[in-house]
Amino acid sequence: MDKLDPVTFEARADVAVVTLAHHESRNALSSGMLDGLARALERTAREQMRALVLRSDGRVFCSGGDLSGVNEALEGDVDSEIGAMVDQLHGVIRSLRDLPMPSLAAIGGPAVGAGIALALATDVRVVARSATFSTGYIGVGASPDGGVSFHLARSLGSQQALSAFLLNRRFSSDEIRSLGLADELVDDAELDGTAMVLAAHLAKLPFGAVLAMRKLAYSASTHSLETHLDAEREQFLRVAHSDAFRRGIAPFARVRQSQEAI
Repeated sequence: MDKLDPVTFEARADVAVVTLAHHESRNALSSGMLDGLARALERTAREQMRALVLRSDGRVFCSGGDLSGVNEALEGDVDSEIGAMVDQLHGVIRSLRDLPMPSLAAIGGPAVGAGIALALATDVRVVARSATFSTGYIGVGASPDGGVSFHLARSLGSQQALSAFLLNRRFSSDEIRSLGLADELVDDAELDGTAMVLAAHLAKLPFGAVLAMRKLAYSASTHSLETHLDAEREQFLRVAHSDAFRRGIAPFARVRQSQEAI
C-alpha cells in the first residue's frame, strides 16, 4: 500500500483500491485530499488497472468540502481562490468519470455534499447500512458543486432534487438503495468484501465492451435518438473487432451450425 497523503493506493491483482484516509477530518475534501485523489486516479489509469474501488477509512465516507479552507479563502480574492478550490474538485470528478476502466464506490457512514459527488461519479455503488447521503449545502448558504445537482436531478427528477437541496435532505441507506443511487446494500461488516468481489467481477469483463457501455450510458442523456443510434453503431463496430467478442459469439455459432446439420 502506498501513501499519497491523505489518500492511500493499493493494487490488489488488477483492482486499484483508493482509500480516503484522514479520519481526523472525517475525510473532508481539503486541497491535500483532492491532490492525493488526483494522483491516485492518474496512477490507476497509468498502470492500466482493470477496475477501481473508492472507499474510506474511519466511520465517515466523506464529510464534504474542507470548510476551514473555504473560510480562509474568503479572506482573499474570492473568485480566484474559491474558484481554484471548485476547479480542483471538478478536476477529480472529471478524472473519476473519465477513467478507462469501471469504478466502484464502497460507502460506509455519512457522505455529505461533495462527498456525494465522489460517490455518484462512480459506475457502481455499494452502501453499508450505516451510510447516509446529506446534501448539506443550504446549511452553510452554498450551492451544489462536484456534479451533485447533475446526478441527483437525473436520478430523482428535477423537483425532488431541488427539494432535497432546499430541505437539506438526509437519505438513509435504505432510501439510497430504493432510489437507485446504489446497487447493493449490505451490513457494514460485509462492505469491503462485497465491494472487492464486485470489482473483481468488473475487472474480468470484456474490456472493450465495458468501455463502450460506459461511453454510451453517460452520453445518452445529451443525445437525440438519431445521434445515439449512430454512437451505438460506432461502438458496436469497434467492439466487433475484439478477440473477446469473437470468443463470446463462437459458442452460439457452433450451436446454430449443429442445429442446421440435424
